[in-house]
Amino acid sequence: MSRSAHGLALVMRPIVFVPACLIFLATSVASPAGEAVGWRYREGAFDLSAHVFRHYSDGTRILTSDGELRLVDASFLEPSDDPFEPLSVQEVESALRREFASYEVRRTQHFLIVQPRGRGDQWAWLFERVHRGVGDLCRRCGVEMREGAFPMVAVIAATRRGCRDMLRRRGETLGPEAAGYYFLTNNRVYTFDVDAGDTGTLAVLRHEAAHQIAYNFGLHDRIDHPGRGISEGFGSLFESPGMADNRRSATRDHRATPRYLNRVRRWSEEHLLHMIDAVIADPDVFDDPKFSGDAYSAAWLIAFYLSE
Repeated sequence: MSRSAHGLALVMRPIVFVPACLIFLATSVASPAGEAVGWRYREGAFDLSAHVFRHYSDGTRILTSDGELRLVDASFLEPSDDPFEPLSVQEVESALRREFASYEVRRTQHFLIVQPRGRGDQWAWLFERVHRGVGDLCRRCGVEMREGAFPMVAVIAATRRGCRDMLRRRGETLGPEAAGYYFLTNNRVYTFDVDAGDTGTLAVLRHEAAHQIAYNFGLHDRIDHPGRGISEGFGSLFESPGMADNRRSATRDHRATPRYLNRVRRWSEEHLLHMIDAVIADPDVFDDPKFSGDAYSAAWLIAFYLSE
């Protein structure tokens, strides 16, 4: 047995009981669209249909018709005779055009792409390609993808600084080295414009697009979301161009992500098993500068083994 194959076999030793579909599925809340009991969320300029999930000591978690998860004071919620209904694609598109007046909004089959004017179809192609790849993998594994209730929004700022400024105005941040991020709260991917030859950044964006697709098509859940080991493993699968369009990559080597595979090949058996335990038990390991690289590699390895 080769060293890499031996490593893959070792991965399954502590989690042999885990079914392959676990890497995709978490307990999933059914779409609230059309529920008999509705709510209105009215605060300042907001007047939106809302679905109430849970009440906490510091507020109420709701999903509003624009696709955002919000933690609000219950005094801003009013019962409504109208059932919860997400905004239409046209309504979301119009709102994006107002919010990003200097940008263009391109509509694809599954996404609304906010991008600098004149950038063509580069970003639309990337996000739709990842969606096709996720669909191909799910069909191969017998996992159902449910149609999402909201259009998926990707915001492509003109520059890294512009991306940070956009997020700062929304109370969010992008790390100094981060190339993009999917935000569970507003259900958007934020990144900045790069050339097609920037393979490292494009790999990160495929990762974030996979997160967005998983959380919108019933593979993960935005409220009861899976552990970091599952979600980051799934996202890491699609950093490989072959996984993003696996119909063109018939071999396992093409579907693998070299930077993760090469890393785990250097590990001892003891370290491999330690990292598997860590990514399953401790979500903070992904944010630890000392171990984050190993954590993502271990999560990818588990996901890749199960998906294959």
